Amino acid sequence: MHRPARMVTLCFLSSTPTLALGAPPAPAADHVLLGTVKEAGSGASAGTAVVHVDEVVDGPAEAAELAGQEVRVRLGKGSAARAGAQRLFFANRSAVGATIELSAVEETAPGDTAELRKTLAAARASERAARLASALSASPLVIAGTVDSVAPERVREPAGEHDPLWREATVHVDAVGKGEAGSEVVVYFAGSVDAAWAGAPRLSVGQKAVFVLRSGAALARYAVKGPVVLRDEDLQPRDSVDAIRALLKRSGR
Repeated sequence: MHRPARMVTLCFLSSTPTLALGAPPAPAADHVLLGTVKEAGSGASAGTAVVHVDEVVDGPAEAAELAGQEVRVRLGKGSAARAGAQRLFFANRSAVGATIELSAVEETAPGDTAELRKTLAAARASERAARLASALSASPLVIAGTVDSVAPERVREPAGEHDPLWREATVHVDAVGKGEAGSEVVVYFAGSVDAAWAGAPRLSVGQKAVFVLRSGAALARYAVKGPVVLRDEDLQPRDSVDAIRALLKRSGR
């Protein structure tokens, strides 16, 4: 069955030197898409192209749905995208209110995408490890536990742009890796559907994890009285508790 094309805008920010395929771009991108240019814009559409996504080489889970779709790419000066040409686009997702856009930071000729996948996977793993180490260092409280309950969502108007609309989850504590905690801890998480919080952890009853908690009171905007989870590294698999304890021990925390 034919799926109707879904148009997603990619903003090409600048023309940068061509990268050797197999090396991650600088700056890093959240999405890597291999696509064939179907139509180069002209007139009012000059500087844009309709691109068929042949392969999602790398990206978050939700990027997989772009495969086989057509996206509209906003091209920059020096772009080599021409009708019929296959190009590799490196792009980041940017949030503007409830709108999701992809901003390209690099465009190259296609090559061995299997090798590129391996290189990017290694880079992602290294990046995840670095983010976890940073989160553990900054966290005032690291616990292993299970979400016992989640308070009902309170319907209210956002207090400002990108208001996280905090929700409360009560976590039963099985073990403490850093800091001090009783048998239960109330953890705050973003309930907003705003694109700015698209990657923030969502907690649900029965969820088991190692919670690398951040100070909600220290947030520059929308501070909250208790600990929060903000990024994906703030939730680790429950069976990683021994590895995280080892990391904390080696760092002296």
